[in-house]
Amino acid sequence: MVAFDDLFKGKYKYIFLKLKERLDLKYDVEELIRFIIIMHDYGKLNAVWQASASKYQNKKGNYNKEELLAHTDYNPNVDENNRPKLPNHAGIGGVVAASLAGDILDYGVCIAILNAIAKHHSVKTESSAKYRIMKEGKEKTLKLIKIYCPNLYKDIDKSKEFLSEGDEQSFNDYAVNFNKFGIDFDVLLYFLFVRILRICDQKSFAYKQIMMEGGEYRDDR
Repeated sequence: MVAFDDLFKGKYKYIFLKLKERLDLKYDVEELIRFIIIMHDYGKLNAVWQASASKYQNKKGNYNKEELLAHTDYNPNVDENNRPKLPNHAGIGGVVAASLAGDILDYGVCIAILNAIAKHHSVKTESSAKYRIMKEGKEKTLKLIKIYCPNLYKDIDKSKEFLSEGDEQSFNDYAVNFNKFGIDFDVLLYFLFVRILRICDQKSFAYKQIMMEGGEYRDDR
């Protein structure tokens, strides 16, 4: 969120406004992007992912019991032959986010959200793994949606079972069709969503480092 505020908020206000008008979107584009940022790593809250990550961190001697992990201490320069075996998470986030928004957003918007999250690491991702989300993780995620996406939060059904668990599924039939670029707006939204998500995801480490070193992030605009 800090990366998004610093790099995009304000600078893209006109574009977001025109997209909302042109596509007759119910919600502000900025709120949709914040929703995507929150949900993009939801699959890491899968019990299997957490178990694999915590096992690796235990071996590294750096794990606090019951801590929810988003990353490991893997360093390719040091741990080349000791890479953690973490299950795919991106597909889960895409499926859950799109399903959560399915009742309140147009089909094309949901397709763009699904693909932006599912493919934010690899465009070849076409499925989601079986998952069971940690209860605390689900609660924290909904709290973030309430804070950053109040209009979406008000309208989504927080009781949906797929927020907690789901089976493996393919979403190849719901891929963005690049052959229809310029005809279907889901392709345009996909490009916008996935590019902003990838940049914020990559740049977020720099902001985290500043804060860890005792610096203070300020947005004076």
